Amino acid sequence: MFKLQIIGNIGKDARVNEVNGRYSINFSVAHNRKYRNAEGTEINKTTWVDCTVWRSKEQGCKVADYLKAGTRVFIQGEPAARHYARESGEIVDVISVNVDPWGGLELLSDKKAVEGENKQEETHEETHVQADDPQQEDDLSF
Repeated sequence: MFKLQIIGNIGKDARVNEVNGRYSINFSVAHNRKYRNAEGTEINKTTWVDCTVWRSKEQGCKVADYLKAGTRVFIQGEPAARHYARESGEIVDVISVNVDPWGGLELLSDKKAVEGENKQEETHEETHVQADDPQQEDDLSF
């Protein structure tokens, strides 16, 4: 068995793609590590890992709704490494993980925090609309 486990933050909102009737949810996770080198200088190193979760259409859309930039996650799955050359000739190494279908993805951020911004905006807009309608103001019970 060859597994990789990561705890980190999602870099950008997840993307959902259809592949042969199944859906892949793709996102990148940043793992940050701080340490001191031999001279005592603090070093901050970020390792990015490309992640793919496979689901049915219904599951894929639901999962992707929670995988937003900044969300802290635990990932477990089968790792793969590849490299490619940029146009400049620089060789880039890439680490990717095919996330285990059962138990390979866990949200570590509070679900309410992930949903929070959108719901706050919606609530604010609804409250604003109600306050502008005089007939609705009379119907409110306090």
